[in-house]
Amino acid sequence: SIPKGSRSYWYGLLMFSYTIPSIVGPGIAIALFEHYGDDWTFEQMKSVFLTGLILEFPPAIMIFFLRDDLALEEPEEGEEQEEQQQRTNRDGGDRGNQEPGNH
Repeated sequence: SIPKGSRSYWYGLLMFSYTIPSIVGPGIAIALFEHYGDDWTFEQMKSVFLTGLILEFPPAIMIFFLRDDLALEEPEEGEEQEEQQQRTNRDGGDRGNQEPGNH
């Protein structure tokens, strides 16, 4: 679980980790097909598929190291409202309802 203050950073990294393989994978396939030319044999196709499968192993192995015991506990219903109220008070409250001249 991710603490509330740093979610955007980690979700940005998550999107980055989705985007890069989506670019690199097809790029490698294009490079291999360019190398083999327009006439493909089953052996050549096999190397392209095996390359893709081999590139799947590092992320699959990394998943084994995820640990649920490090996940944050979900806040209770009242705790979340209290946190929101504390943030509002800390940030100066509701400034939109202030009368002009009463700063």
